[in-house]
Amino acid sequence: MTIQSFTPDIDAGEWMCRYGITGFGESRCNKTTFFHLTNVTMTTRPPSIEAGVSTELQCKTNPTYPVAIIAWTLNNKTISTGINSSTVTVPGSGVTTTSNLTRSYTTEEDGQELMCSATNGEATVGSSALKLSITDDPERISALSAGAISGIVIAIVLALAIPTAWILYKSN
Repeated sequence: MTIQSFTPDIDAGEWMCRYGITGFGESRCNKTTFFHLTNVTMTTRPPSIEAGVSTELQCKTNPTYPVAIIAWTLNNKTISTGINSSTVTVPGSGVTTTSNLTRSYTTEEDGQELMCSATNGEATVGSSALKLSITDDPERISALSAGAISGIVIAIVLALAIPTAWILYKSN
């Protein structure tokens, strides 16, 4: 049997062949179209990330079949929490996989490399690395808490009050 034209949306699935007019010697086959995994892109690439603030990054594949699974790594260590993935079928092209990574970062992770990669059983493709630039909240760095300010005020008052009381006591 020769298939002259094939439209994946319409023709994919089980095919049945029979020999002759009577249908003797039935044979079945499953026609699956494979779409190569060629591209994985980290679609969200912020210039900097604020420490301690939940940040969402996104990774996406080209339409592919079999369906791709996306993994995230930070300095070559697998991240397993904060990941939410979804798929969308693109008619005639395969399935696009999107993965969102939501997490907070620390200043200790500044300069580390974050990557996403996808595999579909046929191939594994990685995104370009995102070198993390983690910044602290400037208000948090320069501002003192109310308790710290109160402690400083009390210390200054005592530092001035004790010598003043001593001087007054000695002068009488």
